[in-house]
Amino acid sequence: GMPTLVEGGTWELSTDAVMYPKEPCPVPFASAQTVEAVGHGRQCNSLAFNTSGATLASGSDDKSARLWSTETAQCVTRLEGHGDGVVQLCWEPASESVLATLSADKCLRFWDSRQPQKPTSIVKVSHEYINIAWTPDARIVAVGSSVGAKDDSGVKDSVSLIDFGTKKISRKLKFSYEVNEFCWAPNSHHLLLTTEHGTVEVLRAMDESKSAEAYTMHAHTDDCYCVDINNDARRLVVGSKDSIVSIWDLDYLASIRTVARHVTPVRCVALSAKATYLASSAYDPGIDLADTESGDLVHKIDETHAMNALAFHPTTFCLAYAIDTKTPAAQGLAGRASPTPASGDAFIKLFSVPGYAL
Repeated sequence: GMPTLVEGGTWELSTDAVMYPKEPCPVPFASAQTVEAVGHGRQCNSLAFNTSGATLASGSDDKSARLWSTETAQCVTRLEGHGDGVVQLCWEPASESVLATLSADKCLRFWDSRQPQKPTSIVKVSHEYINIAWTPDARIVAVGSSVGAKDDSGVKDSVSLIDFGTKKISRKLKFSYEVNEFCWAPNSHHLLLTTEHGTVEVLRAMDESKSAEAYTMHAHTDDCYCVDINNDARRLVVGSKDSIVSIWDLDYLASIRTVARHVTPVRCVALSAKATYLASSAYDPGIDLADTESGDLVHKIDETHAMNALAFHPTTFCLAYAIDTKTPAAQGLAGRASPTPASGDAFIKLFSVPGYAL
């Protein structure tokens, strides 16, 4: 049977859930603004807003993470001292100041932005992990999906669970297949993991007495690459190599919609507050903004390149995106396509619709 992904069994339909309007007010995209966040010396791989949305964190190939004021798009803090590029980062859930960065130097670093001079702790991991997810209850950080680990026979990828209290690896899940991005279910027990088989594996990550695999969501005809979850609205979105984004209802683990406007593999997906809107980007330039209920296009953000990362603000219509300057520039835009930016150019932009509350 299906696992329940929440504490205490099935979802309670809170008044919040019922009150979300089925027909959101049209977003006044005519008044949208795009602001550049300038400071990183090389391109940015990961973006995340803290719980209030006041601060945006970014991780870059320049071996630093930066914290930006969402309001001004100015850099307010630099987190230095990584031995290599910062490949992923995430905030402690419900925290304004604590975050974790994952670097290609095989270290997970915990930081408190109030004391940014050095990490509060460093955890060495065995592989060059490229993905990270923190449980909603803040107890465990999962890092994983290393590329082609060769140390164990038959093991392609692994996910290590790190206890935030002890800073020790509490469990290591190993896979005979490739795993990509993952996220935690609202119950903080099940890990939802995208795989090369076109599936999302629902794993009992915390229960060592049973086999990890609890349920398989058959999502796509090709590798699943990226995933985002909105716990309040019980929505999961998955992006695939087959160029399609699927939208899932977490109550029934059922696919309810697809977005099929991309023509290349989907690299990034992000859900807005209340999961009203869905942003997705592929290997082709620009960003598709969809209405999550219908899957219809509401706006296209034109950019000359593809994206490395997308992140929606937790309450307002503000989408942060990191530009992949290594991808070819869009055809027809060659006149204004800039070459690979020099140090100090904008690798990050904030697209927002002022005064529009979600």
